[in-house]
Formats: sequence, structure tokens, C-alpha cells
Amino acid sequence: MLVRMDRLIDLWGRYLGPSLDRLWASLGPFWQGVGLALLTLVVVGVTFRKSLAEWVLGGETREHDAVIFKKFDAEAPEKAIDDVINYHLYNGWFTSADLDRMVNLGDGLERIENRYLGRRMSKASQVLVREVSELRRSMVGRFYKVGEDLFKFYPELIEQERFDREWADHQAHITATWEAYKQYRLAAKEVLKV
Repeated sequence: MLVRMDRLIDLWGRYLGPSLDRLWASLGPFWQGVGLALLTLVVVGVTFRKSLAEWVLGGETREHDAVIFKKFDAEAPEKAIDDVINYHLYNGWFTSADLDRMVNLGDGLERIENRYLGRRMSKASQVLVREVSELRRSMVGRFYKVGEDLFKFYPELIEQERFDREWADHQAHITATWEAYKQYRLAAKEVLKV
């Protein structure tokens, strides 16, 4: 595709070249400079349009994103998420409240009304949503109810090799989710200053 585009540009250059050369030569040095400056502004504007929009709307974007972050932080504070991921799930159990907390976090960040406008927060939340979804899938598929409100990793009745394989995969999901959550919190701290 790139070769075809270069060929097309070359053909247009040959076709329009003589006319544009005469037009360019007929302009004085001042108008040539103005033309180059305007062309440069257009190219920079098109190339960096997202960054420029963030710069122009920076205050409003940060304010919007801070409101969303504070809403989620109130519903699922860092300590609660840390307990679910690094204590309960890491030790092979969770409660219904833990599952609800992870569902609310993942589903909430996916809603359009809760989308971040800033690029870094948006990317961090998208990665977090993906990892939370994978962890939830692991929670629902690998844990079984053993009490009124307690779920435990596979019963010990399965063969040890399968248990070890499933446990290692589950631990990988835990690690990936926690890393994504830390990046999300770090982005909030650095970008939103919260």
C-alpha cells in the first residue's frame, strides 16, 4: 500500500510540478514564507491533533477524569482491591462481596459514562478492564462454593498435575490484574494529582 501511495504522489508531482513551480516562482519571498508557515501549521495540527486537543482542553479533561476516578475510588478503594487480589484470591478463596467488587469495577469502567477523556487514564483503564475481566473469568470458572458465602479454588479431588496447572494460570491472572491496577493508580496520581 505504501509503495502504491509513493507512486501516486510521484505521478501527481510530475503532472502538477511544472504548474506549481511557475506559481511558486511568481510569489515573492514573503508569500513563499507565509505559505510554508501555513503549510507547516496544517501538518503539525493534523499530526498532533489529539495532543493539541488535550493541551487546549487539559483542565476540563483532568477535572472530568478526577471525578470518575474519585467515584470508583469511593466504591472500591485501593485497600479493598488489594485485599481481594493479593490476599483472598492469592490464598485460593473469595466471598460474594469480593466477586461483586471486581464485577462492579470492571463493568463500571466499561460504561460509556465512565470513560476517561485523558489518553493515559483511558489506556490504563482499558488495560485494567481487560485484566479484571480475565481474572473474573478465572474466578467463576475455577472456584466452587464451599459455604454460604465462601468460594474456594478447585476441590482437592482433581489430579495434582491439573490443579498445579490451573493454579499457575490463576496466579498469572492475579499478577497481571494487580500490575494493571497499580498502573491505573499511578496514572491517576501523576495525571490527575489525586
